[in-house]
Formats: sequence, C-alpha cells, structure tokens
Amino acid sequence: DPDFTGFDDPVGAVDYSYRIGSFEVTNDQYAEFLNAVAAQDNNALYDTNMDTSAEGGITRSGESPTFSYAVKPDMGAKPVIYVNWYDALRFCNWLHNGQPSGAQDATTTEGGAYTLTGATSVAAGDDPTHGANGRNVGARFWLPGEDEWYKAAYHEPGASTNSYWLYPTRSDSAPTPATADVFGNIANDTVNIANCQSGADWNGQDGNVTTVGSGGLGSASYYGAFDMGGNVFEWNEELIGGDRGMRGGRWSTGSDFLRSSDSARSNPSSENRSIGFRVAGP
Repeated sequence: DPDFTGFDDPVGAVDYSYRIGSFEVTNDQYAEFLNAVAAQDNNALYDTNMDTSAEGGITRSGESPTFSYAVKPDMGAKPVIYVNWYDALRFCNWLHNGQPSGAQDATTTEGGAYTLTGATSVAAGDDPTHGANGRNVGARFWLPGEDEWYKAAYHEPGASTNSYWLYPTRSDSAPTPATADVFGNIANDTVNIANCQSGADWNGQDGNVTTVGSGGLGSASYYGAFDMGGNVFEWNEELIGGDRGMRGGRWSTGSDFLRSSDSARSNPSSENRSIGFRVAGP
C-alpha cells in the first residue's frame, strides 16, 4: 500500500482534504500489481524496457497467459518508469478495488476510480470537479490533479511568496544535485536536495534514479512528500489538448524543471525512462 501524507488547509482551487503518496510508486509496488493482474497482460502494463534499461527495475518471465514478474537487484525501492498515463490509472483502479488478482477487467483495472473504455481510452468521470479528467465519484485512490500535485509540492503557510516556495524542497534556492552510493541511495543528505542534473552516478550510469525518500527531509515538501523535485517526472490528471500533465523534473534535468513555474505535458501513451507517478486519495 502507498504511504500517505494528508492535509486539509484550503488553498486556492484545493479547498478540501485529501492525501498524497509520500513517495513515488516503486518497482516493488508495481511488480506486485503486475503479478496480480498481468499474467496475460492484454493492456500492456509491462514495457520490456523495464528489464533492458539500466534505470528500469522489473523483469518478466514465462509466456502469456502465465507471465510472472520480479524486481531487479537494488531496484525495488526505486520509482517505476516506462509507465504511461493509462498504466497509472489502472494501478489506481487496482488499489481502489482492494488489490485483487485476476484478469484485467472492470473488477480489477478497468473500472473503479476511472472507467477505461479501451487500451488507451478513458470515459469522462462523474466527479463534479475532476470528472472531465476521468475521475469518478467515490474514488479511493487516484492520480493527483494538477492543483493537488502543485499544493503538495510547493505550499507552506508563511512561505516566502504567497505561501508557496519556488522549489518543492521548501526553498526558493535551487536544490543541491544528489549524489548516490553503490546501491542507488542518495549519499549527500542536505537541507535542500534533489536527484537532478545527472549527479547520482551508480549502476554504471551517468545519473540514475535513486531510492525514494533517501534524501531525507531535505528532499521533502512541507507536507512530507518526498522527491517531488527530480528523480522522475510524475503524471497528473490534467488534460492539456490531447496530452496529459506531468511535473517535477527528472534525474537528468536542470533544476529549472523542478520550479513551481515550470510544468510539462506528454502524450498519455508515452512510456520512457523519465516518467513515473504517485497516487492520491481522500
């Protein structure tokens, strides 16, 4: 289950209580999901780059309909990557439905917090605020909305500019780029740190993903959400034309991508080593 931090102080468009994952969804968590619902994997929740990429963390063995999945050494607590926006929704549905095992259908991945109508399509939801982005009333887990993600990352009562920081590390100064030990844990724990600018060299890579939360409180927002700056970009619900929103920068970007003034977008079918996600809930 995701670790959550919760808050309820109204700010701007976010005038209700909600919770957000303290950490990005990890390979351990995603592999558990795959082993529960992807023995056949008709909706391609697994990308083979998770195995072949040095930043990826999950292997697959066997043949459909008896696929099985395992986590690579030292990668269990790293953020899952090579997940598209629809994969993230299906993970949220699986949590919403109580983490069941079985085929990918309305009781496991295709219904619940969101209603998937095809491999890469989602129906409008009936949530009065977030339904246009696909969320349904009664969602127990969901992909954060843009405003929800933004508040969790940058808000702090009394922060320097209108109670918002420029960076999600409780600072208006650019974070120190993280370095890493041989296991991929952030090694230079400071008061303002993020895995960016390819500083975390390990596993033979010039920069790589790092263990979620390993930067300590210096990598956390006011609300205790870690790595909202750097490590991987994170999907959110926001619909922007035909794209979906994402925020936070990744392990190789400059610190400017981590700022509150910077947002990003991508085709919701995109799967690459840059993008992961975290979940939210009531």
